[in-house]
Amino acid sequence: MLVLAGMCFGVAVAMLLLPALPDRPQLRVLEAGRPGVMDPVAARGQSLQHRISAWALRTLPERATMSLSSADLDIVGITRVEHTWKKIFATLLMVVSLLAMSVVAQLFFSLPLWIGLVFALGLGVVAWLLPDTDVTTRAKAAREEFGRSVAVFVELLAAERRRDAPAAVALENAASVSDAWAFRRIRQELLRARYNKVQPWTALEALSVKLKVPELGDAARIMALSGDKGAAVYEPLRALGKGLRIRMLNEDAAREARASGVSTCLCKRGGHR
Repeated sequence: MLVLAGMCFGVAVAMLLLPALPDRPQLRVLEAGRPGVMDPVAARGQSLQHRISAWALRTLPERATMSLSSADLDIVGITRVEHTWKKIFATLLMVVSLLAMSVVAQLFFSLPLWIGLVFALGLGVVAWLLPDTDVTTRAKAAREEFGRSVAVFVELLAAERRRDAPAAVALENAASVSDAWAFRRIRQELLRARYNKVQPWTALEALSVKLKVPELGDAARIMALSGDKGAAVYEPLRALGKGLRIRMLNEDAAREARASGVSTCLCKRGGHR
């Protein structure tokens, strides 16, 4: 049993040290591209961490590796391969720590090794799930922030349309006002749509579905009425912006009410003591 624990410990330590190892030059990448120029994206894709994560995605059950939606990963700005490596690294770190403590307990306190192994397996599962919880929490906060940015974006769109700016120009002008990450994401999508010869409102509606931000889809559909049919959209945009502001105020008030209720409950419990 001690030998088995030592083997597991050695494998886990080796996996933990992988990120510290330098990447080997990828000659095939050099040959595939221009002479003497390495594609950094392709080179990173050939790293050990990438290959391990890709193997895990191919081999492990989908329930273990695909529990998070692509929208959650996309809105926080990480790929599924990167997220899978975080899960692997967190699990290995937990298992290594517990195996080390189990071996020490076995040597100095004669504690049965199987107890440590059981704890290592159980907490390893917890460590595997923790990155999912973290991304879910961050994605929820990012969507709320994105929704607030869309409310400002809609007001800017309304101002642009009031000045009789064309729909495409209004979208680009409104998106260029702020350097917040949500505005940058909108600008990137508009730029991609221009190069792909796609209508900008169509691209923004697709982005809203991709990120699960329905507020952006509502704005995109209103702008489509102006761009495709020439409809006057100033009033619909103002109504949408007002609705978004009211909803955000209601959410803030509900959040403050919950926080106040929790603090009041804690104060009452403290007073009874």
